[in-house]
Amino acid sequence: SDVCSSDLEEQMRVAERERVREQFRQDLDVRALKAQGRNNEADDLAFRLQQEREYQAAVKQGLDEVTLARLKEVQAMEATARAAEKAAAAQKAMEDLSVRLLRAQGKGGEADDLAFKLQQQRELEQAIKDQMSDDYIKKLKEVQALEAQQRTAANNAASDRSEEHTSELQSRFGIS
Repeated sequence: SDVCSSDLEEQMRVAERERVREQFRQDLDVRALKAQGRNNEADDLAFRLQQEREYQAAVKQGLDEVTLARLKEVQAMEATARAAEKAAAAQKAMEDLSVRLLRAQGKGGEADDLAFKLQQQRELEQAIKDQMSDDYIKKLKEVQALEAQQRTAANNAASDRSEEHTSELQSRFGIS
């Protein structure tokens, strides 16, 4: 019995050393990715490893099946939220790039209009994400609508002045 117990204890020590070595190798992989400037990959790997280790620890602690299933469910929700955040960041970057492209094409007015719309959209999304009150959201929408009206009126006035100036120059120089 002592021999079996001793063999079992040795097997457990060997398994634990191997687990620690594997974790160390995985951590080195994360660090190598970061050192190579592949931060997104490193973050994704670190996140996945953290979830795996959390689950392994829960199993090792002898948590019941219901709790383990709940842990998996929460981890899936976390992974989904993480993916949504990454997609939103990519979308924001693409929108910002569109504004820059319009400016680079000499379409400053269109770029300003798009930037304004994006700023309002992001402000509203942030308020919703921050779980601001319904009254706040309603007031924010009112303010944004008034800002948009003011912007449109200012753009129209500037356009009218530009057309008047063009007409004046055309008549002054006999251009039709």
